[in-house]
Amino acid sequence: AAIDAEALGRAAADVRKGVPMFGDPHDTPQASGEDRPLPPELKDRVSGDSAALQLTAASEKLAATGEPPSSMNALIRAEIRAGRL
Repeated sequence: AAIDAEALGRAAADVRKGVPMFGDPHDTPQASGEDRPLPPELKDRVSGDSAALQLTAASEKLAATGEPPSSMNALIRAEIRAGRL
């Protein structure tokens, strides 16, 4: 069976909305801008219960305002810039 590239792209975008993606930030065939991979060095900073709670709260707050982040990586970058993570 042939793989539907459009469906695969939508599935990847859905995953990026809920799961941080780590890798080379300059490797952007699947995502760019704020959605590009986070450096692996940030993995410890954004993992753990405290970070998960902060990200969940931030995501819910943004969703309530009608401005949900395009991906978990975009949310993480915004929280780091704001000094909350």
